[in-house]
Amino acid sequence: MILSENDYNGITETLYLSKNPAVRQEIEEGLKSGLSECIPENEVEW
Repeated sequence: MILSENDYNGITETLYLSKNPAVRQEIEEGLKSGLSECIPENEVEW
């Protein structure tokens, strides 16, 4: 299987973040959220 650099970087970032239990829990809770609970990408502040 061949991955793009962008996909690879996304996977490694996810693995890095999932090492932190608090971040892991937030990710897992976010995955359970319904689409109606989410905000549009263009409204996300960085």
